[in-house]
Amino acid sequence: MKEDKNALYNNKILQYLMDGETYTIIKLADNVGLSEKTVRTRMKQLDEWLAAEGFGKIEKKAGNRDMAKPRQQTKTYSGKPPGKRS
Repeated sequence: MKEDKNALYNNKILQYLMDGETYTIIKLADNVGLSEKTVRTRMKQLDEWLAAEGFGKIEKKAGNRDMAKPRQQTKTYSGKPPGKRS
């Protein structure tokens, strides 16, 4: 059950980042329903997973309370976020 919840939140974060907009950590946290600290932790995990899978990285910008948007993708998203490996 906890793994499904983690996958759900990771997918929500990825969906927001994949729309091409730039988000503050605060805005992502509000949209997803998690704390700022949890969003930062999950984004770090997602960024490492995306890089390891060859999907690119999350572009982070300092200032304005941390902003994030996806960098250019090299592959399409497989739908298997961290913690949901087969």
